[in-house]
Amino acid sequence: MKTEPVYKYRSGNNELRTGKEISDLERDIRSIEQNSLFASSIDSLNDPCEALVFSDKLKRETKLASNILGGKNADLEGFHSQIDQLISSLNEKVGIYSLAGRYNHELLWAHYANSHKGFCVEYDLYKLQKGYSNEDLYTFRINYSSRPPQLSISDITSRDILSAIKKVAGSKSKEWKYEDETRIVFDKPKLRHYHPKAIIGIYFGLRMPTEIREDIMKRLSGRDLKFYEIIQTPNTYCFERREISNYNKSEFKYLEEIPNTITGIGNVSFTITHLEYFWSYKKGLIETEFEKPVSKDALRWLAELIKNHLFREADRVFMMHRLKGEPKDGICWSNSNYILGAYEISIYGITSI
Repeated sequence: MKTEPVYKYRSGNNELRTGKEISDLERDIRSIEQNSLFASSIDSLNDPCEALVFSDKLKRETKLASNILGGKNADLEGFHSQIDQLISSLNEKVGIYSLAGRYNHELLWAHYANSHKGFCVEYDLYKLQKGYSNEDLYTFRINYSSRPPQLSISDITSRDILSAIKKVAGSKSKEWKYEDETRIVFDKPKLRHYHPKAIIGIYFGLRMPTEIREDIMKRLSGRDLKFYEIIQTPNTYCFERREISNYNKSEFKYLEEIPNTITGIGNVSFTITHLEYFWSYKKGLIETEFEKPVSKDALRWLAELIKNHLFREADRVFMMHRLKGEPKDGICWSNSNYILGAYEISIYGITSI
């Protein structure tokens, strides 16, 4: 299967915050546990020249077209004003998630991973951008240039809006070229969920404290993840990775089993057969297939896990469970629904009790 690894460097800053705030480290670990990312607004990014784009060329082209067609200057000035307002409003209307092309870049570890005290998350870009949500998003590599881009009339008349988005949100000074950045651009800044299989591995920095590394591996045990430590290549400035084993054994496979401590009849496996999130309606849909029936208490445990780790922002989540071998066009074995803060568990067939 085709994959394209991309990387997100995390600070690993574990300093305590005041009030109800949590540390950067705890926030980052929770986001992995909950399969979520935060698409940042343009003005919150570290480059003050983000979205620096000029419309001089566009204005010249539209003025020439207006003169040829006998248009009114007042109408044209209004159009130009709308273009300027659209560009300036992007800070609020676009959410950006930035990813690097390498896990072993010296400067990225220094700048974004707390001087190697942090860690780096490896994603499969195809699974990350595909996800399971019905929303428009765009993925592209950053274009690096010595001059800011110019919008042209073709950018706003084309049926494909990607051209304009790439110029506004996908252009940076060539001084940033070392980051080799890939961006996922969403319709607005906010929390987003991604498919649990999108994460491939975790890389620990050279200076990450052992106790923090062990805590991360323990909290992520049970997942199909690889763990690495960054080591310095002898007699060079370069870094390389070394795979390490996670000796923390989970009592169940994450999102594949309900543990014996919950079922009382041994670990019960299930398969997610359909997963979909309608962001505009804050509604989630999931279908599973169980190897054998379980109790309402076990279904409630799974419903809470699914809600918190796959549909954290949803107001409604509809979960349909079938038993292995059941016809897909018939009534499902059970439902576990979340509606506005309340869980409703219904079993129509046999249970484990």
